[in-house]
Amino acid sequence: FTLQGLVVREKTDDHLGIIFSYLNVGNIFLAGGQPDLAIRYYQQGLDYAARQNIEPPAMAYNVMGEAYLNAGNINKAAEYLLPVSGKIVNNYPDKILVGSLYLAKDELDSAAFYFREVEIQSEKTGDKDYLSKALLGLSKIYIKQGNIQKALELAKRSYGLSGIKNKIIHAESSGLISELYEKQGRYADAFLYLKEQHGILDSMVNSSYQNKLAYFESRSD
Repeated sequence: FTLQGLVVREKTDDHLGIIFSYLNVGNIFLAGGQPDLAIRYYQQGLDYAARQNIEPPAMAYNVMGEAYLNAGNINKAAEYLLPVSGKIVNNYPDKILVGSLYLAKDELDSAAFYFREVEIQSEKTGDKDYLSKALLGLSKIYIKQGNIQKALELAKRSYGLSGIKNKIIHAESSGLISELYEKQGRYADAFLYLKEQHGILDSMVNSSYQNKLAYFESRSD
C-alpha cells in the first residue's frame, strides 16, 4: 500500500506528502534488509525536497545515514549522521545511530557516550525501544573490550525489552546472545537463540520479497 500510495501521490501537488512517501518506501526496504534500495528512495525524497525548495523532514538525514551504515559505508553515513558534516547539517541527529557510527569506527569512548545518554534518557521516559537499542550498543562495546559476561548481561536485557514488537532489535539481540553463549561453550543455549533469530529473519525476508514484488508491479503500470 505504501508503494501504491507513492505512485498516486507522484501525480499530485502534495509536495510534502510525496517526500514522506519516498521516505516511507525507503523505510520498508531498510527494515527488510535492503539498504541499497532504501538509499535510492531516500535520495529521491531528498532530491524532490531540494527541487521544491522544501526543508527535508528531520528524520530524512537520520534514515539515510542508517541505510549507509547498514550498507557498510561509514564515510557516507558520517555525512548524514554527524551534526555538521560538509554541506549537510543534521540538526536532530539520532544518538543511537551516532553511537553506532562511532562503534563502527572503533571509537569506543565516543560510542559509549551516546549509548549511555540514550540509556539514561530512555529509563526516565520509559521508552523501551530506545533503551533496548542502547543496551545492545553497549553490549557490543563490551564485546570489543573482551568483557563477555557484561556483554551477555546487557544483550539479555535488550532481548527482554525488545520483545516481538521490534523484530530487527529482537533478531539482533538473539543473534548476539547466541554468539556470546558460543564463546562460553554453551552450545545448546547458543543454538536456541540462533534458531529464534533465524525464525525472525526468515519472516523479514519473506516480507522483503513481497515488497519487491509490489515495487516491480507499481513500476510496470
